[in-house]
Amino acid sequence: MKRHPLEVLATMLCGTILGDQRTVAAAEKKFSGRVSIDSRKLAAGDLFLALSTGQRDGHLFLSDAAKAGAAFAIIERHFEAEFVSLKLPIPAVVVADSVLALQLLAASHRDQFDGLVVGITGSVGKTSTRSMLYEVLQARYSGRQSPANFNNTLGLPLSILELECTQDEFAVLEMGAGQRGDIARLCEIAQPEMGVITSIGLAHLATFGTPLSVAESKAELFESLPENGVAFFPGHDPFALVLKDKAHCRTVTVGEDAVNDWTIQQVRAVRDGYRFVMDGQDYFIRTVARHFVQNAGLAIAVGREVGISNAEIADQLAKWQPVSGRCSLIPHSSLTILDDCYNASPSAMAAALRTLEELGEREETRTIAVLGDMAELGEISEREHRRVGQLAGGLSIDFILAVGQHADLIAKAAKATNLSSHRLAVARDVEMAWMLLECWIEEGDVILVKGSRSMGLERIVENLRSFQPAVRDRFHRLSA
Repeated sequence: MKRHPLEVLATMLCGTILGDQRTVAAAEKKFSGRVSIDSRKLAAGDLFLALSTGQRDGHLFLSDAAKAGAAFAIIERHFEAEFVSLKLPIPAVVVADSVLALQLLAASHRDQFDGLVVGITGSVGKTSTRSMLYEVLQARYSGRQSPANFNNTLGLPLSILELECTQDEFAVLEMGAGQRGDIARLCEIAQPEMGVITSIGLAHLATFGTPLSVAESKAELFESLPENGVAFFPGHDPFALVLKDKAHCRTVTVGEDAVNDWTIQQVRAVRDGYRFVMDGQDYFIRTVARHFVQNAGLAIAVGREVGISNAEIADQLAKWQPVSGRCSLIPHSSLTILDDCYNASPSAMAAALRTLEELGEREETRTIAVLGDMAELGEISEREHRRVGQLAGGLSIDFILAVGQHADLIAKAAKATNLSSHRLAVARDVEMAWMLLECWIEEGDVILVKGSRSMGLERIVENLRSFQPAVRDRFHRLSA
C-alpha cells in the first residue's frame, strides 16, 4: 500500500495517533508499505494491524510484533490504555474497529490500482475457476490471485493490499458469502470490472434459506459491475435469468448447452485429463474431474474478452494444476487417491462420485468412497444426504464408508439400492473411519475422500499418503 504519513492514515481511518513526534517520524521512515496481521510472519518495516475477531485478538501479540520490527501498529480504542502501559518503541493509530480499518486500507489501495480486477463467486467451483483464470491471464499479463481461501471480509482486503500498483496488471479475487450482503460489501472494496459466477447450488442454505436467496446473494457481484463491465456465468444454470437480470452490463454465457454464447463441445476423457473444443480450439486440462471443464470454459471466455488468443490460452491451461483438496490426485505408489475434502455441497458430492465411478471403470479397478457430512444445508440436510446415499449406491462404486452425524442417512439410502452390507460401513468420526477403511484397502484401489471442511477428512488423506496396502489375489471389480 502507499506509504502514507501516519497523520493521513489516522484521518483516513477516523483514528488518532499514539506516540511522540520522534517515534512517529521514525515509523514513517521505516514503514515498508506492507500490512501484516500475524506477528509470526511479520517482516521488519511492516504495519501490524491488531485484528480483534471472534477467533483471536491480535492485540495480545503487539509486543511480539514490535520485537519483530513492526514500524507501527493499528489498534482498537479498547486497548489504548494497555498499549500505553506496554511502553513499546513504536507508535499506534487508534481506531474504533480494526476489521473496518483493514477494509478501508484495502479500498484506498484499490483506488490506486489501474489494472483489471475480476471477481469470482459461486456455490461451487470458485477456487478452480480462479486458479485457471490466473493461469490464462499470465499468457500476456502479470498479476495476482487470491491466495488459498482468502475470500471473505478479512482475506479479500489482505489480497488487495498485496497488489503492486506499479507492476501488477490484473487481480483475480475470489469472493465467498456467509449471508446476504457479504458479496456486495466485498465488491465495495474490490470494485471489480468483470465478474464470474460459476454456479448456483444448494450450499449454505442454513443461512440463505432457499436456492433463490443464494442466487440473489451471488448476483450482488453482477449488480456491482460498472456499465462497461462484463458478467460471465453458465447460461444453462437454473437461475441464469436471475443472474442476467441483476447485471446492468454486458453478459456472456458459457457451457455445453447450445443456449450459451460460448459453447463447450466434444468433451472427452484422455490420459491424465480431459480434452474439449471451444471456439474451434482444442483444449486440455489436467484433471480427473469432468465438471472442471465448465470452470475452464469460463476462464477461457474471460481470457478471450481481454484479447488473449485461443492458442495462448490453450498453452496456459495445459500448465494448470488442480488445487489441493479440490478433486486433486495424490501421488501414491499403489493407490489412486482422489482428495476432494476441502468442502462439499450436494452438486459437488454428486460430481465427485461420478468422477470416482469413471476412474474405476477407466482403470478397471476397485473404488472406495469415503463420504463425510455436507454442512450448512439447513432444512434440506436429511433429504440431500439421503440423495447422496442413493446416488452412491446406484453407481458402480464398490465400497461406501459414510462418516459423521449424517452417516446413517447416507448408508441407509445406499443400502436401499441393494448394495451388499459388506460393502457399506458407518463411522461416527475420522478415527473410526480410518480403522474401517484400512481393513478394506487393497493395492490398486481408487479412493475418494469427500466431505465438508468441518469434518477434518484431510486426516484420512494424510494417512493414505503413507499407507501401504496389502497385495491380495482378487477380482478387479466386485459383484453386488
